[in-house]
Amino acid sequence: MLHRLLLVASLLSASVASAQTSTPTDFLAPVRSLGRPPVWKPFVGGYYGLDRSGEETRSGGAAFVGVYKDLLPSIVVSARAGRRTSAATAACPA
Repeated sequence: MLHRLLLVASLLSASVASAQTSTPTDFLAPVRSLGRPPVWKPFVGGYYGLDRSGEETRSGGAAFVGVYKDLLPSIVVSARAGRRTSAATAACPA
């Protein structure tokens, strides 16, 4: 039963995919860029704690708001994460 359901789903998805038409690409059209990421990035958070280890129960919490700036540009971090490794660097990672 599951095989039949998968077969029907794959046939339906194939028919939908073949019905899509591609629009011609205009190579002279200006490229719309998403821009650079913001330099200062905001963050918010909070926490709550409960201490019931003694005779009385104590509780407390806090909230925080702030901004931060990356130490390294995001392109450097992406390039390091996507680097190729050889046998020598795989045995001794940096």
